[in-house]
Amino acid sequence: MTTSRIIFKGRRRRLWDEELAAFCGELAVLMGSGLDLVEAMATFAEGEPQGFVKTGVESALAAVRQGMPFSTAMAESGLELPQLVIETLRVGEVSGRLVPVLERLERHYERRSRQKNKLIQILIYPAIVLLMTLGVTRYLVKQVLPSLTATLSSLNLSMTAGTRVMIALNGAVANVLLAAAGVFGALWLLHLVLPESAALRRQIDYGFLHWPFLGRMRRLELWAAYLDMLVLALESGVDLVTSLSVAAKPAANAYFKAQLSLLPEAAGQGWALSESLDATGLMDKGGVRLILVGEKAGQLTAMLKKAGMRYRKQYDRRFARLSAVMEPLLIIIVGILVGCIIVSFISLLYTIYGGYAALM
Repeated sequence: MTTSRIIFKGRRRRLWDEELAAFCGELAVLMGSGLDLVEAMATFAEGEPQGFVKTGVESALAAVRQGMPFSTAMAESGLELPQLVIETLRVGEVSGRLVPVLERLERHYERRSRQKNKLIQILIYPAIVLLMTLGVTRYLVKQVLPSLTATLSSLNLSMTAGTRVMIALNGAVANVLLAAAGVFGALWLLHLVLPESAALRRQIDYGFLHWPFLGRMRRLELWAAYLDMLVLALESGVDLVTSLSVAAKPAANAYFKAQLSLLPEAAGQGWALSESLDATGLMDKGGVRLILVGEKAGQLTAMLKKAGMRYRKQYDRRFARLSAVMEPLLIIIVGILVGCIIVSFISLLYTIYGGYAALM
């Protein structure tokens, strides 16, 4: 264990979603075929090319052979695994259901990888065109426009009102886009570097949960992951209070996590789970009703599973809608920028041409 820490000091790397899916899926297949955990990890490591993944798995394998729990060994392997993976593996160890847990993680990260790749495919071309358009627009406005206006002044002419409006509109759209990108980038950087206990981090994460449309999507994603983890813990025989505590740990939003961290205490004091979830202000009434029905019918785990599926389906629908809207939206923005700059510069050139024609 000490050796692995020395090897990976300052060299930790976060795995891509497809790498996580491949690792969990292959390990599940190997263990499902009859190999124990050590044999499965050794077989996986043998088939991996040299790199961070192979070295990390070998480090974890050495720790497991020395008696360290699998989840702890993976957390200290030098592979910067998401907290969701560590906590899910820990629940699988406690319940003795490691193979189903690995299969669930494989499906989760395969799905995330597909969605990310789809979004990148949709946005890459419009995004490149938009960046090029912004660059060309800035160059024309900063370098070419002053020369044209100087020529107009030498001819005792001025820009028409329409040309001024077009140039102002172009500049306003470009400035708004750049400012929005800068603000979002700064907030996301703070989200990454600030500790979860920091008040500013929680305020930023609260804002992420309440942005128009995107905030709703983020809440749906967090609830789906939380309820999946809660169901996994309950089905593994963990009591409700402990399950609530375990399920909240992997949450990637500090405000969401802080609200959910109050649930174990409320459950210990006799609060109904539906009442506690409603008090967070983050769960919609439909989800609360499903859990309330489960409590009354004595089918809490089953209804938690249905609520998680409901949130997952809602998230998928909104993601599909966002994917369908983003590409044409970016193309429209590009069209506005290009149209404004073309019309305004053509108008300037015609004005200059008219001035020279009048002199002749």
